[in-house]
Amino acid sequence: FVLVILTLGRPILLVYEDCHWADPSMIGFIAQLFRSVCHDSEARKNLLFVNSFRTNEVGTNMIYSHISKFQHAQLPLKHTWIKLDGLSEGVLNNYLSNLLSLPTRLTTSLSRSVHCKTMGNPLCVE
Repeated sequence: FVLVILTLGRPILLVYEDCHWADPSMIGFIAQLFRSVCHDSEARKNLLFVNSFRTNEVGTNMIYSHISKFQHAQLPLKHTWIKLDGLSEGVLNNYLSNLLSLPTRLTTSLSRSVHCKTMGNPLCVE
């Protein structure tokens, strides 16, 4: 399906979020897509593939090893890694202070606890 759309010369954005949950069939799909697209310069121009995964959860999954293989395979595909770190304890304290309309000195112990439980992941804070 994706390759058919790409042959029409129309751009496509393919987003796969939470790749750390990928099963072998999804990894196979992504690998086949990359292999097919890398040999077609027109298709390469029209595809933007975005994936996200948590680096702390890929140890039990094979997605990280496959991504590393693509990175080292010297395929004619351009890629950019954007690493988003969790919120620091200080930033989280300021956030909770603003959210609760309290001075930061009163939210310090709460922010320590929240930071410990969420590892600073902003999606788990509220």
